[in-house]
Amino acid sequence: MLSLVPSLSVGIASAPLFFADQLVDHFSVSGATYTQRFYRDSASFGGPGSPIFLIVGGEGAIPPSVGLFYPFVVDVLAPSMRALVIQPEHRFYGESLPLGRRSVDATALSLLTPQQALADCVRLVRAEQAARNCSLSRTSQNYCPVFSFGGSYPGFLSAMLRLRYPAVIDGAYAASAPVRIYAQQVQQYAYYQVVTRSAERAVSGCSAGVAKALKLVAAADSDTLLKELRLCTPLPGYMSRGGGTLREELLMVFRIAFANLNMANYPPSPTTGLAV
Repeated sequence: MLSLVPSLSVGIASAPLFFADQLVDHFSVSGATYTQRFYRDSASFGGPGSPIFLIVGGEGAIPPSVGLFYPFVVDVLAPSMRALVIQPEHRFYGESLPLGRRSVDATALSLLTPQQALADCVRLVRAEQAARNCSLSRTSQNYCPVFSFGGSYPGFLSAMLRLRYPAVIDGAYAASAPVRIYAQQVQQYAYYQVVTRSAERAVSGCSAGVAKALKLVAAADSDTLLKELRLCTPLPGYMSRGGGTLREELLMVFRIAFANLNMANYPPSPTTGLAV
């Protein structure tokens, strides 16, 4: 029986594959390559002329225990359409490191861009099409149409794949994709305004209480925070060097907890205004 409850973190555990011909920089002439981890499900693929589903990886490692996202795509859509499913791991995450150990250097981060990630997807798609004798002509019976899937940041990438590479991507599914945010058509804190209203709707006085607490945290020094919050010591080195790092970390924890709580809890509560 199919569930109507969406799965955000549940995937289909899979054996990883490695694409050794991925370009380090798609917009230079260097030709240097790296090995990108990806996942594939070919059990339903009907051969040349059948579609390819591209599940777009996002800002995190994809270990084999997680494997392929979106069981509905793999278990329902792919068999019904005789589709191949592939899912690349986003560059600079997990085992997909364009510069190996040097990928953590600040100088390497110029290669960590949505544009490079999009080009990674396209190159992998083309390799998979070639390996399966798919024609690149849309008028051919052996043409394998490509559809991308993604949610949140990968949803943005999915939409951009269709816009940027219409000759490769035939259709895109983009769930909760912050397209208007990237286009600067939405106020910077619009999402948090919704979170604030939802918290207040759930518990009267919640938003004001949290705002007061955050102001106290922002104004306190590290010694006061350690004492009042009874934090474990010693702190990690990077938090002990001053400069407000401890305050920033605490504020980030608050922000993530409130912003992501209901997003990852299914079904969302009908009392918070986020019910589906």
